[in-house]
Amino acid sequence: MEYEVEKESIRKRLQESNVFTEEETIEIVAFLLKSEKVRIPFKELRTIGFSSEVVDRISARIWFTEEEIQFIANMPDDYVKAITVVGRIYAERKDQSGNPESRHLRAVSDALETYEGKVAGFLHDVVEDGYLTLGSLSYVFRFNEKSVCIVDVLTRDKDIYTTYEAYIFERILPSEILEVPKAKLADMLHNQSPERVKDLPTEEQRHKASTKYKPYIPLVKARAEDLEEQEIRKRRLVK
Repeated sequence: MEYEVEKESIRKRLQESNVFTEEETIEIVAFLLKSEKVRIPFKELRTIGFSSEVVDRISARIWFTEEEIQFIANMPDDYVKAITVVGRIYAERKDQSGNPESRHLRAVSDALETYEGKVAGFLHDVVEDGYLTLGSLSYVFRFNEKSVCIVDVLTRDKDIYTTYEAYIFERILPSEILEVPKAKLADMLHNQSPERVKDLPTEEQRHKASTKYKPYIPLVKARAEDLEEQEIRKRRLVK
């Protein structure tokens, strides 16, 4: 079965370490994943017998000490909190063009108008990229519910949405949250922007980046405009 070797490696390490407490378990598994001695998706950890809460804490402990987690969780400003979280995770990461990945996250965040949207813009890739869980955003770092909901919808599970088209039509377009199509539109526009595409290493990659999103941009833009108009009508009715 898939990931059985990795699961057995985790079980063996916990047995060898004579682990007795939940905190010890979290510390050891986080260390294994951080050192990349074991490569396994977070959802697979649940099949070993770890609770969702433990997996959420493991994902956070890969990047932060317990003291840092508590400090971040208690930050009063979610926008600063989001910058702090992605700043650590994406600090040295480059995209396929060789540019800092954080530049893309900021571009998406800056394109959003609401506070919750700007927070989600910074966080929109962190779950899909496999760095944190949704639960860690909600229950460990305590981000606001709406920002986490936006990240949830934007996150593509490739086991469910095997094609990008299915992801757009079945997940993004049906969403009733205005920030979802707005964030996805900003994401696609920045991904295909000439300044980002030109630095891709091969012609095939440049062609794919330039054409992949074209069929979906008008649809997502129209959905954002439709939801925006609905909100305007609701505000008029309230008045």
